[in-house]
Amino acid sequence: GWFLSILVALAYIPRALRKVFHYQNYLFDHYSTTDRKSLRWLQNFLVVFLVMTVFWIIRFVYYVIEDYDMGDLVFLIVTVGLVVLLFWIGYFLMLNYHWFQIATVPPQEDEKPQTPAKLSTNTDQYHHQLIALIEKEKVYEDVQLTLETLAERLDISSGYLSQIIKEKEQKTFFEFINNFRITAVKERLLNPDFAHYTIMGIASECGFNSKSTFNAVFKKFTNETPSAFQKRHLAETP
Repeated sequence: GWFLSILVALAYIPRALRKVFHYQNYLFDHYSTTDRKSLRWLQNFLVVFLVMTVFWIIRFVYYVIEDYDMGDLVFLIVTVGLVVLLFWIGYFLMLNYHWFQIATVPPQEDEKPQTPAKLSTNTDQYHHQLIALIEKEKVYEDVQLTLETLAERLDISSGYLSQIIKEKEQKTFFEFINNFRITAVKERLLNPDFAHYTIMGIASECGFNSKSTFNAVFKKFTNETPSAFQKRHLAETP
């Protein structure tokens, strides 16, 4: 029984991981924020579960071949680890189930990616309109901004807009929008008119609604924390 269960896990965990990876990529291509939608926690759980399962199989084979008593201790450790993981994921879901807002991925997204169609001659025009819309109307300040809502503003399809961003900006939608947000945050952090604002207060006005997400994105784009960035630049200012 248990050995068959492990073999089934080895067959399905990689498939589940592929689905989660695909889901995460979908989020970055369609949403400007992944708060409450990200399944990174599930991805990490599956990776740890897979590693422990593989290790268990390897040690079992070694135990059978070598007839080595140490295998019992290994089985005990790995078994306890798997049980703890399962209880943790159950406990985590029970406490935070209401917190999740899982995005719906269209069926066609699961299919093999097709070769992108060649961009039309109007691409540059749409790209300029996109940048102008973002800079003039500051649509990035909308926390719930998505690829679809932005495409509607430009009166083009979301697929076409995604292709424009990827080919013209070399970024995902998530990176594209958050680049504008971080730029706006940096400007305000150094602006005396915003000196009475907290860092998170500034971040909130620029489109971030989660401190952890804001700090992670800011560090990814600047290689330093918001407070370190502010202190360093203010210290350099005469």
